[in-house]
Amino acid sequence: KGQIATFMVQQEAAAAAASAAALQSAKPAQGAVAPPPSSRANIAVRAALSMIGVPYVWGGASRSGVDCSGLVLLAYEAAGVSLPHYSGSQYAATERVPLWNIQPGDLLFYGPNGSEHEAMYIGNGQMVEAASSGTLVHISPIRLDSGFIGLGRVRT
Repeated sequence: KGQIATFMVQQEAAAAAASAAALQSAKPAQGAVAPPPSSRANIAVRAALSMIGVPYVWGGASRSGVDCSGLVLLAYEAAGVSLPHYSGSQYAATERVPLWNIQPGDLLFYGPNGSEHEAMYIGNGQMVEAASSGTLVHISPIRLDSGFIGLGRVRT
């Protein structure tokens, strides 16, 4: 078990380093225009960070438990923005953003049409997420693997 745990920590560190390197090397495409960041994004980031330590609860959207889309729903609700409670619907409700233009408050989506998971970018290569059963809302390095399909910027 000890060797497996060490190996998994090394693999996670390597994946985080690769994600950070990809983020640093991302360059604007010729003629690419991203929507401006939401003026309410900082409020949403602060609200999401206030949920650190809340347990993951599938379908949850309260301080007693949240899932990934419930965390984002509550964070943007605090900023006066209404979003549906499902990561795929939130993916559809956001504007695509190129990786080179990632801003705090942007959402990272995973799985087909964002249907499997999402997290909120908080800056400095970090995201806040409600990951899975048995975990608490926490900050982690962004992941650009594990089914990452793109970024979304909330429309306000």
